[in-house]
Amino acid sequence: MKKQPMSLSDICKIPTTQLIADLRAGKYSLLQSLSCDKLRREMIVPGWISRTILYFAYLGKGPDSVRADKRARAALIRLLNFTSPYEVERGIPITDRGLVIGFNHPSLGEVLRLIAICLDYYPDKSYLFPVNLAWYEALAPVADQLEHLGIYITPMITPATVTKINKLAPEYKAEVDGFVTKFSAVYMDLCCEFIERKQIVLVAPSATRQATVFKSHDEMDGIAPINPAMSILAFCLGRDKSIGDDDYRFMPVAVVPPKNFGRGLNLFKQYQLMPLQFFTPEFAYDYCRKRYGANKGRMFEHLFLTRIAMALSDMGHDELVCPKRP
Repeated sequence: MKKQPMSLSDICKIPTTQLIADLRAGKYSLLQSLSCDKLRREMIVPGWISRTILYFAYLGKGPDSVRADKRARAALIRLLNFTSPYEVERGIPITDRGLVIGFNHPSLGEVLRLIAICLDYYPDKSYLFPVNLAWYEALAPVADQLEHLGIYITPMITPATVTKINKLAPEYKAEVDGFVTKFSAVYMDLCCEFIERKQIVLVAPSATRQATVFKSHDEMDGIAPINPAMSILAFCLGRDKSIGDDDYRFMPVAVVPPKNFGRGLNLFKQYQLMPLQFFTPEFAYDYCRKRYGANKGRMFEHLFLTRIAMALSDMGHDELVCPKRP
């Protein structure tokens, strides 16, 4: 059913937490109000697939209860292992600490595989996923069920989506920039809350789907700037006095998608995922304040991405590190 449009001027007056709650309840679509319904429609199929997988996980599990959620979790793991197969290189580290899991993001497919890993290997934790606004609106109808399984989503507007919205509706540039800031602030607060409780935060440093770890050789060489997502997160967590240095770790994960992969979910195709050596909070906080290269980018960002890039090279996948030089 098509959501009832709402004027953007009215939406801008709504507190951010209430806005997110309204989007979750399906009261209206922010993308429609931004005259960008095209972006919402692009996520209809991935959203429908994700909701269908969740529906079958809960099918026949009885009334809403803790027991039903446990059965649904087990069923969801089986469904994801079947529809979204993966192989883990070197095994998954088990820890009672909080984890910030950062991964290269060539498609939507690795998100399903990482959910399966978290559900299987960290059954007693909750998981926070920042998702692009279009996907958030698509998944909003099942947000409650996701949370019953420990999966929490929060909306973000990625740089790539900002560019698309500005092309479709340039008159709303100021409003979009405002939503970017507001959603990011809510996300950072949630990250601190999750890590304080020693839960799991999953984040793609690129913030958007990107075929290679580095967009260019200039990024890899420190000449062009890199999106500082991991560094901003490390800085916020490091400044939170309620979180101790021994409470969490940063874990890079190298993702190898299947051959001829698409930007979508790539169902029934095998992914490879390799968890890598942890970064400590102390190291991350120190290096997120240091600068690197000609562009004076954050050193932690470059070190984090380089660790993923080196692992991909060792696995024989240089094509995922950086585009070839022209």
